[in-house]
Amino acid sequence: MSTNANEAILSSISRSAATNHVLDLSYQKLHQYNFVALGMIESIGCSTDYNNFLPSDSQMREQLAIETAQNGGNAMIFNHCRSATSYGDCKKAKVCKAESFRVEL
Repeated sequence: MSTNANEAILSSISRSAATNHVLDLSYQKLHQYNFVALGMIESIGCSTDYNNFLPSDSQMREQLAIETAQNGGNAMIFNHCRSATSYGDCKKAKVCKAESFRVEL
């Protein structure tokens, strides 16, 4: 019997570490640090069924923090979330964007 429990545990730890180590800043707070801009990142919440719920904004921000960490960043500035009507195979979708940065702490 094979299981991916170890992968799930490591993935959960990785998500927790990423979200705990990525600052969610405003432009005003960003300028308190020396920083390098890493670019825009995007997170997509997708539902292939009209009756299913999309992820919450806080869940989407968590995903943006994970993507920031995976790209070598440790800070982000949340930009916005918007609904998307047709996005790939999604019946309904939510697209959230942020700018990622590496800041000196």
